[in-house]
Amino acid sequence: MASPFATHLTLPFRIMCTASRLWNVRQAVARPVVLSAEQRDTLESRARARSAAARSVERARIVLLAAAGMQDKQIAAKLRIMPEKAARWRNRFLDGGLAALNKDVPRPGRTPTITPTKFQEVIWKTTQEKPSNATHWSTRSMAKAAGLSEKSVRRIWHQHGLQPHLARTVPAGAARWIGRTPPGEPPGRLSGTRAPSSIAAAC
Repeated sequence: MASPFATHLTLPFRIMCTASRLWNVRQAVARPVVLSAEQRDTLESRARARSAAARSVERARIVLLAAAGMQDKQIAAKLRIMPEKAARWRNRFLDGGLAALNKDVPRPGRTPTITPTKFQEVIWKTTQEKPSNATHWSTRSMAKAAGLSEKSVRRIWHQHGLQPHLARTVPAGAARWIGRTPPGEPPGRLSGTRAPSSIAAAC
């Protein structure tokens, strides 16, 4: 027979455990999705579309399954995706409607594009100018002067074999810049150059 003292200690513990289980169940239940007739028609059309992007079809299916009462783990198992992905598009739809399914949040670390003019500017400065407080350019000083990251400058230099801190002669690939006017001047002054249309670079 349990002593009154043991019962006195066990009861609050049981109450805490029960409350914890109820809280976990509540947290695990996803927000319900209720569709209007127009929203359902649009989503069903997207889900069946053969020419639509795969991600658009997948997102439509996620929302339709959520509206059918399925939880995120069930949706994930059915569509062979991660539960977090199912939860993400459920919540985006609930917060922003159909329009939210068409938007992709920019990912961290996404690489921007260096324009041809900026590409040419870096090469021109490297071969035609010197920094005011040094004998040669460094990636840091050039990045500051050109408004780019050091990694971007390093990549452009590497593509043209430029090493301002070592080389005393200009590589053949960059020699055509000698005597030219800076990029951004009137058209025709940079004719004959073959700078790429764009170059991916991490900021």
